[in-house]
Amino acid sequence: MNADKEKWILLVVLSLIWGSSFILIKKSLDHFSPYQVGALRVLIAGIILMPVAISKYKLFPKNM
Repeated sequence: MNADKEKWILLVVLSLIWGSSFILIKKSLDHFSPYQVGALRVLIAGIILMPVAISKYKLFPKNM
């Protein structure tokens, strides 16, 4: 796959993810409070990013 096509596919995927998040937030506010929605977003982001943090743990500086 050439680089231009890959960039366009990535742009479309990111646009769908970003746009759908606003729709999901709007729908979730019908059932949850704004604080609960914010907490769920932070929790889900932490769970999704945890494997990346674990895989990069050895690269963290040990001495400050």
